[in-house]
Amino acid sequence: MDKITECWIIENSGVCLFNHSIESKIDEILFSGFLSGIRTFLEEIGEKKLEKLELGNSKLIFYNLDKYGLFIVLKSPKKTKDKFLEKKIIEVQHSFINLFEDHLIEHQKKGFPFNTDDFKDFRIELEENIFKENIEKNISSWLKSI
Repeated sequence: MDKITECWIIENSGVCLFNHSIESKIDEILFSGFLSGIRTFLEEIGEKKLEKLELGNSKLIFYNLDKYGLFIVLKSPKKTKDKFLEKKIIEVQHSFINLFEDHLIEHQKKGFPFNTDDFKDFRIELEENIFKENIEKNISSWLKSI
């Protein structure tokens, strides 16, 4: 079954602006710094931008929002199809930009740090549109096991 278990939106500096999980919760400060460090290291040694990373039974897919100095990361089980993840990360990117582009542009002009509370409502967008099918499948699986 194709599914997404977590979504992060991270500044290139490593600051996590938004994190949402439908399963477990990873320390977002530690994890976003780790991902940012890996990306920076790869760029320093001349590699292209990080697009996918497999860790244990999980797969991470990355989408760079260079215009805003951000990147998006989706986590899924390793068996999740890449095409599904690519489709979903584009949906996340479009939704995030549609909701917050004015805020992102204003932030760039003024150069102030982001307030992560400004992005907390993105959780609703993810649950209602992007993660909805995952949540419904999880509930259906849970009901079958009773």
